[in-house]
Amino acid sequence: PPPPPPPPPAAPPPPPPPASMSMMSVRAGVAAKRSAGASASSRRSAPRRVACRAAGDNGPAAGYANALMDLASENKVLDAVHADLDKVSGALANAELREFLMNPVMDAENKKDVLGKLAGELELCTYTKNFLCLLVDKQRISIVEAIVSEFDSLYCAKTNTTLATVTSAVALEEGQQALIAKKVQDITGAKSVKLKPVVDESVIGGLVLTLGSDGSTQIDLSIRGKIEEVERQLAMV
Repeated sequence: PPPPPPPPPAAPPPPPPPASMSMMSVRAGVAAKRSAGASASSRRSAPRRVACRAAGDNGPAAGYANALMDLASENKVLDAVHADLDKVSGALANAELREFLMNPVMDAENKKDVLGKLAGELELCTYTKNFLCLLVDKQRISIVEAIVSEFDSLYCAKTNTTLATVTSAVALEEGQQALIAKKVQDITGAKSVKLKPVVDESVIGGLVLTLGSDGSTQIDLSIRGKIEEVERQLAMV
């Protein structure tokens, strides 16, 4: 009989992804990894679900935040890591990315692959990138937002920085934010002020200023606050 025909040549490997990837490409990667993870999960039992509960996760979140604080301080990258975590917090506002990372049935390697692309897009330092991957390995990525909050409190305490959350009905311009930060600095005597702007359409005119990570001090300069105060006084009549 004649010899069998030779096998067809192997297809060339796909080209490597570009070094800089846009958020659109990260979202595309999330979609692809979600599809792959869903297929894989049907062939294996789902891993232990790690729910994000404030009361139960305060301990672990504080522990990881302290460990990252020590690591960043020892390697003199504290400011860089702090800035990185602000970027990560902003990225998690993307519902698709957040849902993918928090989903306990998604494959860990897929999550780390997406985090690697995100780190490149956001220009995160190596320490931050490795820390995020560690959270995936330890099944603690679900509490990353609590860890960021704990780290922020530690950073503010270490650097004598006052955290001020300013809530307004519309987004504040940079000049307005700078003016508010200067006023807070004058009032508190802090070395620096970190302003966190929040938009809440229910605030009627003016703004609400909350000082400290625990929100123990609040200054309500909104019209809604004045209306509520009048209502409280009328209720006492």
